Amino acid sequence: MLYIINYFVSIILMSVLTIYIYSAFNIVNYELFFCGFIHSIMSGFLIACFLNKVIKLRKQQKYSIVLFFLFMHIIYFSASSLKYFDLQLLPMMIDDTQYRFFGDCIVFFAIYSSIIIWYFNVKRSKLSFYNTYNSDININTTKILFILLFIVDIFLSISLYRSLYDGFTLAILKNIITIVDCLLILTIVSFYNKKNGSVVGIILLLVFILIRGILYDSRTNMLAPIMMIISLFYINNKMNVKLIEILIKYGTIIILLFSLIYLSINRLSSGGLERLKFLISYRFDLSDFATTICNNMGINFDLASLTDAFILNIPTLIYNDKLNNISYDKYYNTMIGNYGLLPGLDYTDTYFSMGAMLFGWIGFIFILPLMTYIFVRLEIFLDSKKYFGFINRFFLIIILISIETEWVRFFSNLRNLAILAILAILLPSIMVKTKARE
Repeated sequence: MLYIINYFVSIILMSVLTIYIYSAFNIVNYELFFCGFIHSIMSGFLIACFLNKVIKLRKQQKYSIVLFFLFMHIIYFSASSLKYFDLQLLPMMIDDTQYRFFGDCIVFFAIYSSIIIWYFNVKRSKLSFYNTYNSDININTTKILFILLFIVDIFLSISLYRSLYDGFTLAILKNIITIVDCLLILTIVSFYNKKNGSVVGIILLLVFILIRGILYDSRTNMLAPIMMIISLFYINNKMNVKLIEILIKYGTIIILLFSLIYLSINRLSSGGLERLKFLISYRFDLSDFATTICNNMGINFDLASLTDAFILNIPTLIYNDKLNNISYDKYYNTMIGNYGLLPGLDYTDTYFSMGAMLFGWIGFIFILPLMTYIFVRLEIFLDSKKYFGFINRFFLIIILISIETEWVRFFSNLRNLAILAILAILLPSIMVKTKARE
Protein backbone atom coordinates (compact mmCIF):
# COMPACT_ATOMS: atom_id res chain seq x y z
CA MET A 1 0.00 0.00 0.00
CA LEU A 2 2.87 2.38 0.85
CA TYR A 3 4.33 1.97 -2.64
CA ILE A 4 1.03 2.90 -4.31
CA ILE A 5 0.64 5.92 -2.02
CA ASN A 6 4.12 7.10 -2.99
CA TYR A 7 3.12 7.12 -6.67
CA PHE A 8 -0.06 9.05 -5.88
CA VAL A 9 1.65 11.61 -3.62
CA SER A 10 4.66 12.21 -5.89
CA ILE A 11 2.60 12.68 -9.05
CA ILE A 12 0.13 15.02 -7.33
CA LEU A 13 2.96 16.96 -5.67
CA MET A 14 4.92 17.52 -8.90
CA SER A 15 1.76 18.35 -10.88
CA VAL A 16 0.57 20.95 -8.36
CA LEU A 17 4.06 22.45 -8.10
CA THR A 18 4.33 22.81 -11.89
CA ILE A 19 0.84 24.31 -12.25
CA TYR A 20 1.55 26.81 -9.48
CA ILE A 21 4.91 27.95 -10.94
CA TYR A 22 3.54 28.20 -14.49
CA SER A 23 0.65 30.28 -13.17
CA ALA A 24 3.00 32.47 -11.12
CA PHE A 25 5.08 33.22 -14.23
CA ASN A 26 1.91 33.80 -16.28
CA ILE A 27 2.58 31.16 -18.96
CA VAL A 28 -0.39 31.40 -21.36
CA ASN A 29 0.73 29.11 -24.22
CA TYR A 30 -1.50 26.08 -23.64
CA GLU A 31 0.65 23.66 -25.66
CA LEU A 32 3.71 24.54 -23.59
CA PHE A 33 1.67 24.37 -20.39
CA PHE A 34 0.28 20.95 -21.32
CA CYS A 35 3.75 19.53 -22.11
CA GLY A 36 5.09 20.91 -18.84
CA PHE A 37 2.17 19.35 -16.98
CA ILE A 38 2.65 15.89 -18.58
CA HIS A 39 6.38 16.19 -17.91
CA SER A 40 5.61 16.78 -14.22
CA ILE A 41 3.48 13.60 -14.12
CA MET A 42 6.37 11.65 -15.66
CA SER A 43 8.80 13.10 -13.11
CA GLY A 44 6.44 12.24 -10.25
CA PHE A 45 6.32 8.66 -11.53
CA LEU A 46 10.15 8.47 -11.59
CA ILE A 47 10.42 9.92 -8.08
CA ALA A 48 7.94 7.35 -6.72
CA CYS A 49 9.54 4.46 -8.61
CA PHE A 50 12.99 5.38 -7.32
CA LEU A 51 11.74 5.99 -3.78
CA ASN A 52 10.02 2.59 -3.68
CA LYS A 53 13.19 0.85 -4.87
CA VAL A 54 15.25 2.61 -2.19
CA ILE A 55 12.74 1.58 0.50
CA LYS A 56 12.82 -2.05 -0.68
CA LEU A 57 16.63 -2.06 -0.59
CA ARG A 58 16.63 -0.49 2.89
CA LYS A 59 14.46 -3.33 4.15
CA GLN A 60 17.09 -5.72 2.80
CA GLN A 61 19.92 -3.66 4.37
CA LYS A 62 21.31 -2.78 0.93
CA TYR A 63 22.83 0.69 0.50
CA SER A 64 24.51 2.06 -2.61
CA ILE A 65 26.23 5.38 -3.27
CA VAL A 66 25.24 5.17 -6.97
CA LEU A 67 21.84 6.13 -5.58
CA PHE A 68 23.06 9.75 -5.77
CA PHE A 69 23.83 9.47 -9.50
CA LEU A 70 20.23 8.56 -10.20
CA PHE A 71 18.88 10.98 -7.61
CA MET A 72 20.62 13.94 -9.27
CA HIS A 73 19.29 12.96 -12.70
CA ILE A 74 15.75 12.65 -11.33
CA ILE A 75 16.08 16.09 -9.69
CA TYR A 76 17.19 17.61 -12.99
CA PHE A 77 14.47 15.85 -14.96
CA SER A 78 11.78 16.91 -12.49
CA ALA A 79 12.95 20.54 -12.42
CA SER A 80 13.14 20.61 -16.22
CA SER A 81 9.34 20.45 -16.44
CA LEU A 82 9.77 24.23 -16.24
CA LYS A 83 11.74 24.33 -19.49
CA TYR A 84 8.45 24.90 -21.34
CA PHE A 85 8.49 28.45 -20.06
CA ASP A 86 10.02 29.22 -23.47
CA LEU A 87 9.48 27.93 -27.00
CA GLN A 88 13.26 27.69 -27.42
CA LEU A 89 15.87 27.52 -24.68
CA LEU A 90 18.79 28.97 -26.65
CA PRO A 91 19.22 30.31 -30.20
CA MET A 92 19.34 27.60 -32.91
CA MET A 93 18.12 24.85 -30.56
CA ILE A 94 14.96 22.95 -31.42
CA ASP A 95 11.77 25.00 -31.09
CA ASP A 96 9.22 22.33 -32.05
CA THR A 97 7.33 21.67 -28.80
CA GLN A 98 6.32 18.12 -29.72
CA TYR A 99 9.88 17.27 -30.73
CA ARG A 100 11.17 18.69 -27.45
CA PHE A 101 8.67 16.52 -25.59
CA PHE A 102 9.87 13.50 -27.58
CA GLY A 103 13.36 14.19 -26.19
CA ASP A 104 11.89 14.26 -22.69
CA CYS A 105 10.33 10.83 -23.30
CA ILE A 106 13.77 9.46 -24.25
CA VAL A 107 15.27 10.83 -21.03
CA PHE A 108 12.36 9.37 -19.05
CA PHE A 109 13.00 5.94 -20.59
CA ALA A 110 16.77 6.21 -19.94
CA ILE A 111 16.34 7.17 -16.26
CA TYR A 112 13.68 4.53 -15.65
CA SER A 113 15.87 1.85 -17.26
CA SER A 114 18.81 3.01 -15.15
CA ILE A 115 16.76 2.72 -11.95
CA ILE A 116 15.84 -0.88 -12.82
CA ILE A 117 19.46 -1.78 -13.71
CA TRP A 118 20.73 -0.22 -10.49
CA TYR A 119 18.06 -1.86 -8.34
CA PHE A 120 18.61 -5.43 -9.54
CA ASN A 121 22.40 -5.15 -9.35
CA VAL A 122 22.29 -3.79 -5.79
CA LYS A 123 19.63 -6.31 -4.75
CA ARG A 124 21.84 -9.23 -5.84
CA SER A 125 24.98 -7.75 -4.27
CA LYS A 126 26.31 -7.56 -0.72
CA LEU A 127 26.40 -3.74 -0.72
CA SER A 128 25.65 -2.27 2.67
CA PHE A 129 26.87 0.33 5.14
CA TYR A 130 30.53 0.52 5.99
CA ASN A 131 30.72 1.41 9.66
CA THR A 132 33.80 3.30 10.81
CA TYR A 133 33.66 3.40 14.59
CA ASN A 134 35.34 6.19 16.54
CA SER A 135 37.22 3.55 18.50
CA ASP A 136 38.90 2.51 15.22
CA ILE A 137 39.94 6.05 14.23
CA ASN A 138 43.13 7.84 15.25
CA ILE A 139 41.17 10.91 16.36
CA ASN A 140 44.14 13.23 16.98
CA THR A 141 45.93 12.57 13.69
CA THR A 142 42.65 12.76 11.78
CA LYS A 143 41.84 16.11 13.40
CA ILE A 144 45.27 17.46 12.49
CA LEU A 145 44.81 16.23 8.92
CA PHE A 146 41.40 17.94 8.76
CA ILE A 147 42.84 21.28 9.97
CA LEU A 148 45.72 21.14 7.47
CA LEU A 149 43.39 20.26 4.60
CA PHE A 150 40.98 23.04 5.62
CA ILE A 151 43.80 25.61 5.49
CA VAL A 152 44.94 24.31 2.10
CA ASP A 153 41.37 24.39 0.77
CA ILE A 154 40.89 28.02 1.88
CA PHE A 155 44.19 29.06 0.28
CA LEU A 156 43.42 27.30 -3.01
CA SER A 157 39.88 28.68 -3.12
CA ILE A 158 41.15 32.24 -2.62
CA SER A 159 43.73 31.70 -5.37
CA LEU A 160 41.03 30.45 -7.74
CA TYR A 161 38.74 33.37 -6.85
CA ARG A 162 41.47 35.90 -7.65
CA SER A 163 41.95 34.28 -11.10
CA LEU A 164 45.60 35.26 -11.44
CA TYR A 165 46.47 32.30 -13.65
CA ASP A 166 45.93 31.21 -17.24
CA GLY A 167 43.05 28.90 -18.21
CA PHE A 168 45.17 25.73 -18.13
CA THR A 169 46.50 26.48 -14.62
CA LEU A 170 43.02 27.35 -13.38
CA ALA A 171 41.74 23.98 -14.63
CA ILE A 172 44.49 22.22 -12.67
CA LEU A 173 43.67 24.32 -9.61
CA LYS A 174 39.98 23.32 -9.83
CA ASN A 175 40.98 19.64 -9.95
CA ILE A 176 43.21 20.03 -6.90
CA ILE A 177 40.38 21.76 -5.00
CA THR A 178 38.05 18.86 -5.89
CA ILE A 179 40.57 16.38 -4.50
CA VAL A 180 41.14 18.42 -1.32
CA ASP A 181 37.35 18.77 -0.83
CA CYS A 182 37.01 14.98 -0.95
CA LEU A 183 39.80 14.44 1.56
CA LEU A 184 38.47 17.18 3.84
CA ILE A 185 34.97 15.69 3.92
CA LEU A 186 36.35 12.18 4.44
CA THR A 187 38.36 13.23 7.51
CA ILE A 188 35.61 15.20 9.27
CA VAL A 189 32.89 12.58 8.71
CA SER A 190 35.20 9.69 9.68
CA PHE A 191 35.57 10.91 13.26
CA TYR A 192 32.14 12.56 13.46
CA ASN A 193 30.60 12.33 16.91
CA LYS A 194 28.39 14.79 18.74
CA LYS A 195 30.74 14.73 21.72
CA ASN A 196 34.19 15.22 20.14
CA GLY A 197 33.86 18.66 18.56
CA SER A 198 33.42 17.40 15.01
CA VAL A 199 30.00 19.10 14.82
CA VAL A 200 31.82 22.46 14.95
CA GLY A 201 34.06 21.27 12.12
CA ILE A 202 31.01 20.31 10.03
CA ILE A 203 29.42 23.73 10.64
CA LEU A 204 32.64 25.57 9.73
CA LEU A 205 32.96 23.48 6.58
CA LEU A 206 29.36 24.20 5.54
CA VAL A 207 29.82 27.94 6.14
CA PHE A 208 33.00 27.87 4.04
CA ILE A 209 31.21 26.00 1.24
CA LEU A 210 28.34 28.52 1.19
CA ILE A 211 30.68 31.55 1.19
CA ARG A 212 32.80 30.05 -1.58
CA GLY A 213 29.73 29.28 -3.67
CA ILE A 214 28.44 32.85 -3.26
CA LEU A 215 31.83 34.35 -4.19
CA TYR A 216 32.11 32.09 -7.25
CA ASP A 217 28.45 32.82 -8.11
CA SER A 218 27.99 29.07 -8.54
CA ARG A 219 25.17 26.88 -7.22
CA THR A 220 27.20 23.81 -8.20
CA ASN A 221 30.07 24.85 -5.92
CA MET A 222 27.58 24.97 -3.06
CA LEU A 223 25.51 21.88 -3.75
CA ALA A 224 28.23 19.42 -4.86
CA PRO A 225 30.22 19.41 -1.56
CA ILE A 226 26.96 19.28 0.44
CA MET A 227 25.87 16.21 -1.56
CA MET A 228 29.30 14.69 -0.89
CA ILE A 229 28.84 15.19 2.86
CA ILE A 230 25.35 13.65 2.77
CA SER A 231 26.56 10.67 0.71
CA LEU A 232 29.40 9.88 3.13
CA PHE A 233 27.12 10.14 6.17
CA TYR A 234 24.77 7.79 4.32
CA ILE A 235 27.18 4.96 3.44
CA ASN A 236 29.02 5.37 6.74
CA ASN A 237 25.78 4.73 8.69
CA LYS A 238 25.98 8.07 10.53
CA MET A 239 22.54 9.37 9.60
CA ASN A 240 18.95 8.16 9.63
CA VAL A 241 18.57 6.52 6.21
CA LYS A 242 14.93 7.60 6.09
CA LEU A 243 16.22 11.16 5.63
CA ILE A 244 17.43 10.08 2.18
CA GLU A 245 13.91 8.93 1.36
CA ILE A 246 12.56 12.32 2.44
CA LEU A 247 15.20 14.00 0.29
CA ILE A 248 14.17 11.90 -2.72
CA LYS A 249 10.50 12.79 -2.23
CA TYR A 250 10.97 16.52 -1.70
CA GLY A 251 14.39 17.13 -3.29
CA THR A 252 13.01 18.80 -6.41
CA ILE A 253 11.03 21.31 -4.34
CA ILE A 254 14.10 22.04 -2.19
CA ILE A 255 16.38 22.55 -5.21
CA LEU A 256 13.86 24.74 -7.06
CA LEU A 257 13.24 26.91 -4.00
CA PHE A 258 16.97 27.24 -3.41
CA SER A 259 17.56 28.13 -7.09
CA LEU A 260 14.73 30.68 -7.15
CA ILE A 261 15.99 32.39 -3.98
CA TYR A 262 19.65 32.25 -5.04
CA LEU A 263 19.01 33.53 -8.57
CA SER A 264 16.60 36.21 -7.33
CA ILE A 265 19.22 37.59 -4.95
CA ASN A 266 22.21 37.34 -7.28
CA ARG A 267 20.89 37.86 -10.80
CA LEU A 268 17.41 39.36 -10.79
CA SER A 269 18.86 42.87 -11.12
CA SER A 270 20.49 41.98 -14.46
CA GLY A 271 17.49 41.17 -16.62
CA GLY A 272 14.56 41.14 -14.22
CA LEU A 273 11.87 38.48 -14.12
CA GLU A 274 12.44 37.36 -17.72
CA ARG A 275 16.09 36.61 -16.94
CA LEU A 276 15.09 34.61 -13.88
CA LYS A 277 12.53 32.65 -15.91
CA PHE A 278 15.16 31.88 -18.56
CA LEU A 279 17.76 30.68 -16.04
CA ILE A 280 15.26 28.40 -14.31
CA SER A 281 13.96 26.94 -17.57
CA TYR A 282 17.26 26.21 -19.30
CA ARG A 283 19.70 25.27 -16.54
CA PHE A 284 18.06 21.96 -15.57
CA ASP A 285 17.29 20.73 -19.09
CA LEU A 286 18.58 17.25 -19.97
CA SER A 287 17.13 16.72 -23.44
CA ASP A 288 16.86 19.77 -25.74
CA PHE A 289 20.59 20.05 -26.41
CA ALA A 290 20.93 16.30 -27.06
CA THR A 291 17.78 16.26 -29.21
CA THR A 292 19.11 19.14 -31.31
CA ILE A 293 22.39 17.28 -31.85
CA CYS A 294 20.58 14.10 -32.86
CA ASN A 295 18.22 16.02 -35.13
CA ASN A 296 21.22 17.23 -37.14
CA MET A 297 23.36 14.12 -36.72
CA GLY A 298 20.89 11.21 -36.89
CA ILE A 299 22.49 7.81 -36.35
CA ASN A 300 26.17 8.52 -36.76
CA PHE A 301 29.49 7.72 -35.10
CA ASP A 302 32.07 10.37 -34.18
CA LEU A 303 34.65 9.43 -31.54
CA ALA A 304 36.82 12.54 -31.92
CA SER A 305 35.31 14.33 -28.89
CA LEU A 306 36.00 11.23 -26.77
CA THR A 307 39.59 10.62 -27.95
CA ASP A 308 40.58 14.29 -27.79
CA ALA A 309 39.17 14.67 -24.28
CA PHE A 310 41.07 11.56 -23.18
CA ILE A 311 44.36 12.81 -24.63
CA LEU A 312 43.93 16.23 -23.00
CA ASN A 313 43.74 14.54 -19.60
CA ILE A 314 46.98 12.64 -20.02
CA PRO A 315 49.41 14.25 -17.51
CA THR A 316 51.73 16.81 -19.09
CA LEU A 317 54.73 14.96 -17.67
CA ILE A 318 53.80 12.03 -19.91
CA TYR A 319 52.63 13.97 -22.98
CA ASN A 320 53.96 17.55 -22.77
CA ASP A 321 53.14 18.39 -26.39
CA LYS A 322 49.45 17.59 -26.20
CA LEU A 323 48.25 21.21 -26.31
CA ASN A 324 50.08 21.72 -29.60
CA ASN A 325 48.46 18.65 -31.17
CA ILE A 326 44.97 18.77 -29.66
CA SER A 327 42.63 21.74 -29.53
CA TYR A 328 39.49 20.41 -27.89
CA ASP A 329 37.83 23.83 -27.59
CA LYS A 330 38.36 24.51 -31.30
CA TYR A 331 37.08 21.05 -32.22
CA TYR A 332 34.09 21.39 -29.85
CA ASN A 333 33.10 24.75 -31.34
CA THR A 334 33.47 23.38 -34.88
CA MET A 335 31.32 20.40 -33.92
CA ILE A 336 28.69 22.70 -32.38
CA GLY A 337 28.66 24.67 -35.62
CA ASN A 338 28.18 21.47 -37.62
CA TYR A 339 25.09 20.73 -35.56
CA GLY A 340 23.63 24.07 -36.62
CA LEU A 341 24.24 25.62 -33.19
CA LEU A 342 26.12 28.77 -32.20
CA PRO A 343 29.69 28.25 -30.88
CA GLY A 344 30.38 30.08 -27.64
CA LEU A 345 26.93 29.72 -26.07
CA ASP A 346 26.69 28.01 -22.69
CA TYR A 347 24.80 24.88 -23.71
CA THR A 348 23.96 22.46 -20.89
CA ASP A 349 26.29 19.51 -21.49
CA THR A 350 25.06 16.29 -19.86
CA TYR A 351 25.59 12.55 -20.27
CA PHE A 352 22.79 12.64 -22.84
CA SER A 353 24.55 15.21 -25.02
CA MET A 354 27.84 13.32 -24.53
CA GLY A 355 26.22 10.17 -25.85
CA ALA A 356 24.52 12.05 -28.69
CA MET A 357 27.84 13.52 -29.83
CA LEU A 358 29.35 10.02 -30.08
CA PHE A 359 26.54 7.86 -31.48
CA GLY A 360 23.59 10.13 -32.27
CA TRP A 361 20.21 8.73 -31.19
CA ILE A 362 21.76 5.46 -29.99
CA GLY A 363 24.12 7.33 -27.66
CA PHE A 364 21.32 9.62 -26.46
CA ILE A 365 19.11 6.67 -25.48
CA PHE A 366 21.60 4.22 -24.00
CA ILE A 367 24.46 6.18 -22.42
CA LEU A 368 22.80 6.67 -19.02
CA PRO A 369 21.83 2.99 -18.49
CA LEU A 370 25.34 2.00 -19.60
CA MET A 371 27.06 4.43 -17.21
CA THR A 372 24.74 3.32 -14.37
CA TYR A 373 25.70 -0.30 -14.93
CA ILE A 374 29.43 0.54 -14.99
CA PHE A 375 29.22 2.64 -11.81
CA VAL A 376 27.22 0.09 -9.81
CA ARG A 377 29.51 -2.80 -10.83
CA LEU A 378 32.52 -0.68 -9.84
CA GLU A 379 30.93 0.07 -6.48
CA ILE A 380 30.23 -3.63 -5.88
CA PHE A 381 33.88 -4.40 -6.65
CA LEU A 382 35.15 -1.69 -4.28
CA ASP A 383 32.83 -2.83 -1.50
CA SER A 384 34.88 -6.00 -1.08
CA LYS A 385 38.13 -4.09 -0.38
CA LYS A 386 37.56 -3.00 3.25
CA TYR A 387 38.91 0.48 4.15
CA PHE A 388 40.58 0.99 0.76
CA GLY A 389 37.34 0.08 -0.98
CA PHE A 390 35.17 2.16 1.36
CA ILE A 391 37.30 5.27 0.78
CA ASN A 392 37.23 4.84 -2.98
CA ARG A 393 33.54 4.04 -2.89
CA PHE A 394 33.05 7.50 -1.40
CA PHE A 395 35.50 9.15 -3.81
CA LEU A 396 33.36 7.81 -6.66
CA ILE A 397 30.86 10.51 -5.70
CA ILE A 398 32.84 13.19 -7.59
CA ILE A 399 31.67 11.59 -10.83
CA LEU A 400 28.23 10.54 -9.62
CA ILE A 401 27.05 14.06 -8.76
CA SER A 402 28.47 15.68 -11.93
CA ILE A 403 25.34 15.96 -14.07
CA GLU A 404 26.35 19.03 -16.08
CA THR A 405 29.41 17.47 -17.64
CA GLU A 406 31.18 16.74 -20.92
CA TRP A 407 33.95 14.38 -21.96
CA VAL A 408 36.90 16.56 -20.87
CA ARG A 409 35.43 16.96 -17.39
CA PHE A 410 34.49 13.29 -17.25
CA PHE A 411 38.07 12.17 -17.92
CA SER A 412 39.33 14.88 -15.58
CA ASN A 413 37.19 13.36 -12.82
CA LEU A 414 38.52 9.91 -13.68
CA ARG A 415 42.06 11.26 -13.33
CA ASN A 416 41.13 12.76 -9.96
CA LEU A 417 39.76 9.36 -8.94
CA ALA A 418 43.05 7.71 -9.89
CA ILE A 419 44.95 10.21 -7.71
CA LEU A 420 42.54 9.67 -4.84
CA ALA A 421 42.85 5.89 -5.22
CA ILE A 422 46.60 6.22 -4.69
CA LEU A 423 46.00 8.39 -1.62
CA ALA A 424 43.47 5.83 -0.37
CA ILE A 425 46.33 3.36 0.04
CA LEU A 426 48.00 5.73 2.51
CA LEU A 427 44.99 7.18 4.33
CA PRO A 428 44.09 4.12 6.46
CA SER A 429 47.60 4.08 7.94
CA ILE A 430 47.12 7.71 9.02
CA MET A 431 43.48 7.70 10.08
CA VAL A 432 42.81 4.12 11.26
CA LYS A 433 44.34 2.31 14.23
CA THR A 434 46.54 -0.68 13.46
CA LYS A 435 44.29 -3.24 15.13
CA ALA A 436 41.23 -2.00 13.19
CA ARG A 437 43.14 -2.22 9.88
CA GLU A 438 44.00 -5.82 10.64
